[in-house]
Amino acid sequence: MRLELDVQERAKYGRLRAYVYVGDMMVNEELVAQGYAQIMTIPPNVRRQDLFLKRQREARLLQIGLWRVTVTPPPERGWGTRAAGGCYCCLQLNSWWQCDHEGIGNVMPTDV
Repeated sequence: MRLELDVQERAKYGRLRAYVYVGDMMVNEELVAQGYAQIMTIPPNVRRQDLFLKRQREARLLQIGLWRVTVTPPPERGWGTRAAGGCYCCLQLNSWWQCDHEGIGNVMPTDV
C-alpha cells in the first residue's frame, strides 16, 4: 500500500488527505467507479477531480452501488415521505431515501 499526497497534506481538522494505492489500483478511484463512494473535492486538492467525476458519471449511468435506483412509492409514515413540507419528490436509493425538496438534499434510512 502507498499514499499519494496532493497539494495540501492535511484537512482542516488534521485528517490526512491522500490517494490510496494497493499495487497499481487507486482505491479512491475504484470505490467511486463501483458506486461505493461519492466524490467530494476540496481545493486545493483537485489533481484527480476529472478522473473521479468521470468514474462517478459512469457509475451513475450504470446505476450501480449507491446510484442504483429502486422505483417504489414512498412509505406511508416516517422519514422520506412528506418530510419536508409535504413533498413527494423522494427516491429510494437502496435502503436510503433521497429527498431533494427545495434543494435541501436530505438522505434518510428507510428502516427508521
